[in-house]
Amino acid sequence: MKRDLTKLQIDTIMILETAKAGEKVKGLSEYRDRRICSYLLDESVHLSHAGYYRMKKSRYRFFLPCHKVSYNGQIKLIYCTEKKVTLCEAEKNLSQKQKNKMIQQLADIIQQLKEKSYLQFGQLEIEEEKIYLDPAEDQIYIIYLPVYQENQAVSIQILEEEIQKKLEMLYEKYQKDTGTFVLQRLDSVYQEEWILKEKSFLIGKQKEEVQCLIQDSKALSRKHCKLFWNAGQWWIMDLGSRNGTFLNKTKLIPNQWYGIKPGDRILAADCEFCMLYGCFKEKEGQAAGNCSCLKERNDERRTNCICRS
Repeated sequence: MKRDLTKLQIDTIMILETAKAGEKVKGLSEYRDRRICSYLLDESVHLSHAGYYRMKKSRYRFFLPCHKVSYNGQIKLIYCTEKKVTLCEAEKNLSQKQKNKMIQQLADIIQQLKEKSYLQFGQLEIEEEKIYLDPAEDQIYIIYLPVYQENQAVSIQILEEEIQKKLEMLYEKYQKDTGTFVLQRLDSVYQEEWILKEKSFLIGKQKEEVQCLIQDSKALSRKHCKLFWNAGQWWIMDLGSRNGTFLNKTKLIPNQWYGIKPGDRILAADCEFCMLYGCFKEKEGQAAGNCSCLKERNDERRTNCICRS
């Protein structure tokens, strides 16, 4: 199916749906088949025009293509799902490595939408039967519903907590730790690396309090930033440091958590680190020369990469 539906196709879909639609969410009549997933809004649910147009103009590939139509005076949102399968359907054909990748993608998507304030204008469908996968691309696609209910008074924080709970359930089912995480310092002549064994890991200069002790930096704070394990992955939080923390060149807002994954670069003041899997070897499909911490480094520093051991 093309990303754009013709009027005839839309009319045909709406006629076929009428007898099959079942109300799954309060105020929304939902219908799904192999080609589309649609939601009919009743009088208690309203379209967020700001959310809809942000979604339509967005360059994010993970949004399922959505079309807004009018049917019997009501608004219907139609999402194209042809050539895609749900995560639930694909589960038995996915390797553990693929499952880990899919759930990590989903966590990254949610984090991006939070940072761009999409949750102020709509909701996410992140149940496993409503998350879609393109098997040819190993790409996750989600349903973003730009809707709100009449007299709705749910804070963004409560909505985020609900999404986090659902994400944790998916982590528990799909994701397993497949190797040891290692934090490697890149701006040092020494082979400095730390195996992340504890669930909470502090970076800084205060000897008694931190697990990653850096003594050769005047710009680093005593307790600069924290890495912690939650919901099947590592996260990072800047602890209100004087010179800031950057994740892949993006400055972190203090006291907010951000998901991190192998290959990510962390800059704490003037100290640069790379998050790695300690088990990355060529035999597991990750050639040593492909490690992101090797790029833009001279030959002397390349010898320090754990992937080459």
